[in-house]
Amino acid sequence: MKKSLKSSKGQVNSLDLIFAIVIFMFVITLFEFNWLGVVSNSQPTEDELSLRTYHTANTLFESGGYPSNWTADTVQVIGICDERNVVNKDKLARLINLINTNYTRAKELLGVGPNELYLNVTDPSNNIVYVDGVQASAGLAPSSALASAHSSSSMQISSLIRSNNSIAIVFDQSGSMDDELPNGQTKIDAAKNATNNFLLHIVPGDEVAVTTFRNCGNSYTAQNFTTDMNRVRWAVLGLSASGYTPIENVTRHTASYISSHANNTNRVMIVLSDGEETCGGSPGAGATYAMSHGVNIIHTIGFVLAPGSAGEQQLKQMAQVGGGRYFSANNSQELSDAFAQAYQSSEKQVVVNIVLWR
Repeated sequence: MKKSLKSSKGQVNSLDLIFAIVIFMFVITLFEFNWLGVVSNSQPTEDELSLRTYHTANTLFESGGYPSNWTADTVQVIGICDERNVVNKDKLARLINLINTNYTRAKELLGVGPNELYLNVTDPSNNIVYVDGVQASAGLAPSSALASAHSSSSMQISSLIRSNNSIAIVFDQSGSMDDELPNGQTKIDAAKNATNNFLLHIVPGDEVAVTTFRNCGNSYTAQNFTTDMNRVRWAVLGLSASGYTPIENVTRHTASYISSHANNTNRVMIVLSDGEETCGGSPGAGATYAMSHGVNIIHTIGFVLAPGSAGEQQLKQMAQVGGGRYFSANNSQELSDAFAQAYQSSEKQVVVNIVLWR
C-alpha cells in the first residue's frame, strides 16, 4: 500500500512539472511576442537609419540597375546612374513613377526596411526639377516634426544627363529686330546667319522646330519638328521683323507644341530675344508653364541687350526657372556660339535628396 502511494505521488509531481514548464514556455512566448511588437513599433536608432539611407543612396548611384534598361515590370535592382553620379533622365523618371505607383515594391527594391521613404530632385537653388513634365518628387515626406527629428537624409550632387534631343528655337521677329548693328547688318539677318551656322552642329537623330510670333496674340510654329535642317533654314529665311514681343505667349505656345509633337525624350527650348516682354505677359510664368508641360530645359539668349536691362532680367529668370543658362550675344558670331553652347549643355547639375523616417 505504501509503495502504491509513493508511485502516485511521483506521477503527480511529474504532471506538475510538465504543467509548470508549459506555463513557463507560454509566458516566455507571450513576452517575446509583445517585445517584438514594441521593438517593431519603436523608433529606429540613428545608426540604423543612417545605414539604411546609405544603402539606399548607394543602390541608386552605383549602377544603372538590372536589367540595364529596366522598367517597372522587369526591374530586379534599381539604379539610375549608368556612370557614377551621372543620373540617367529616363531611369530617374521610371524611379519617380515606380515610387508613386507601387510604393511598397519600390521600398523592397531599395531596402529601406520598415521605414518610410521620400525622394526629390532639385536644382542648386532648391527648386524641384521636372522630368518628362512631372515634378521629380515621390514617396511620403515626414508627417510631423517628431518624424523629421527621427529621420536620416542623404544629399547627392549629381549631373542629369540629356540626349536624344527635340530642340525648339523661339525666334524673335519683333520690329526691333530690324535695327542695324554697327556693321550695318540688321539684327534679324545676323540672327538668321547664326541660326544657319548653329544647325551645322545638330547630330543625326536630333530634331529642330522653330516658333515665333506676329504681334501680341499671334504666336505660331514656323517649322514643325524635323531632322532635315535644310527645311529649318528655309523657314528661318522667310521670317521678317515687325510687331511686338509676347514672350510669355510664345513660350506657352512652344511648350504646348513640344508636349504634343516632340518625338525625342529630351525637350529643349532655346529662346532668342532682343528685348523685353511688350504684351503685358510674364516671361517667368511662361517658363514655369513650359517646365510643367513636358519641357526639360530652357536656355535663353539676349541679343544686343544692355546689362541689367528689363529684357536681360526676364531672360535670366526664364533660364533659372528652366534649369538652363542665359547667354549674351552682340553680333552674329557670338550668337552662333551661344546657340552651340546651349545645344552642347547636355548635363544639368541637380541635387538628389533621400529621406528615410519612421
